[in-house]
Amino acid sequence: MSTEKKPGEKYFFSNLQLDADRKRLALQEQAWDPFTIRHLESLGVASGWTCLNVGAGHGSITAWIASRVSPTGKVVATDLRPELHREVSGQVEIRKHDIMKDEIEKNHYDLVFCRMLLQHLKEPNKALSKMADAVKLGGWLLIEEIDNSITPKSDSKNSKADYYYRTGWQYYEPFPKIGFDMEYGRNVRFLLDQLGFVGVQSEGNFLLSRGGDPWPEALVDVLKLSSEALIKSRLAQEDDTRKLLDEIERMYHDPSYYYICSALCSAWGKKPTK
Repeated sequence: MSTEKKPGEKYFFSNLQLDADRKRLALQEQAWDPFTIRHLESLGVASGWTCLNVGAGHGSITAWIASRVSPTGKVVATDLRPELHREVSGQVEIRKHDIMKDEIEKNHYDLVFCRMLLQHLKEPNKALSKMADAVKLGGWLLIEEIDNSITPKSDSKNSKADYYYRTGWQYYEPFPKIGFDMEYGRNVRFLLDQLGFVGVQSEGNFLLSRGGDPWPEALVDVLKLSSEALIKSRLAQEDDTRKLLDEIERMYHDPSYYYICSALCSAWGKKPTK
C-alpha cells in the first residue's frame, strides 16, 4: 500500500490572514479536541514528559498537554506559522518549523503528536518517518487524519439530502490535484504498523452535525480558500465553482440540515524498547 502523493500546490492555508486562520483553527478545535484529548488521556500523559506537537496551529492541544506535563515536563509546539499559536503557560517552546525540511531531535520525546497535517503534504511518509525518529524508546506516537471518502450519506429525512451529497462530492473531486489526499485517514493504522510501533490501536470518529456547528462552519472557510486554488490552477471553471460553492455554503449554514461529517481517523502506538 502506497500513501505517497504526486506533488500538488503549496499548502493553501498558509495564505490565510492570521485572524481568518485563527478562526478556522478555533472551530476545528471545538469539533475534534474531545476525541484527541480522550486518546491522549489513554496514553497516560503525565508530569515530566517531553512532548512534541507538530503543526500545532492555534495551540489548544499544546495547552492541554502542558497542563499535564507540568511542572517538570516540556512541550515543543511547531508550525510554519507560530504566530497563530495562543499564549500557553508552563514549559512550552513555540518553534517555527517545517517538518519537511527542518531537523528535529531524534529519540527525544515521550510523545509526538500531529492532527490533520500529513494529508496536506507532498511527501507525508517522509514527515511521518521524521516524527517516528523523534520518539524515544518506549515513547508514543499519535497521528490523526481526516478521511473524506468514507462519509456515509446525509440525513435521509431531508428532502435535499441527496442533492447536497452529490453537490458536495462534485466539489471535492478535484481536491487531490491541489495536494489534498481525501483518503489519507484510512491509512493511519497501517502506517504505524509499518514503522514498527507496538501495541498499535486505532479508531475512527464521525461527528453527527447540522448546519452552523463548528466543523461545517470551519469547512465554509476551507472551501472558499480551496476554490480559489482550484480556479487559479485551472482545475475548475470559475463561474461553475462559485455557484457550487454558494450552494454548499448555504447547506453548511442551514441548521435544518443534518449530516454525518468525514471521519477523524486516529492511531497510536509505542516505540519498542529493543
